[in-house]
Amino acid sequence: MLNKGSDPMILGWPIELVAGISLIIILIVIYVAALYKSFKKYENAERDAGEVLLEIVPSKRILKLRRIDIVATIGIFLFFYLSEFIHYKVLPPMRMEIGIVLIGAIASFYLNDKPQKICENGIVVRYGLVSWSNIKEIMPIDETDDSINIILYKRMNLGKKITLYCQSEDIMNVLHMIERKINVNPEIV
Repeated sequence: MLNKGSDPMILGWPIELVAGISLIIILIVIYVAALYKSFKKYENAERDAGEVLLEIVPSKRILKLRRIDIVATIGIFLFFYLSEFIHYKVLPPMRMEIGIVLIGAIASFYLNDKPQKICENGIVVRYGLVSWSNIKEIMPIDETDDSINIILYKRMNLGKKITLYCQSEDIMNVLHMIERKINVNPEIV
């Protein structure tokens, strides 16, 4: 039985501490499972893709935007992480949880940097393998000279559109290679 004014306990530990440790463990399990699944999916896609015909190199503009995203994300998380040390309380002390989220964000950026590859059996992107039969339409993005939208028949990951990023001087080569692959008649080949 609890005495008046005492904090609730679980197995002799304060409930806030147990809740915090539980949250940390749950976050770690979720991140490890999600990262494992993503790495496995990409690895399986590479295995199933067949021979690599072209590895697509992103343009300097895209690489610069990705780096800005990484730096901004790390900066925001570090602000919250260090806010307790500089006595500027933005959030309750959550250094461990914020650190875990930061590690997950960095891992996500790493996955985003995995190379896109045009292969014998489809296009390898970070979500997996886009088979040639799943490509409905391809089109360059008008506002840029280094991006191609691929519209899919079947939903993949979050939607029916995948964007490839390549060097502006390679865009026509990438477009023609994809067009040749999706227009190949399987009965003739």
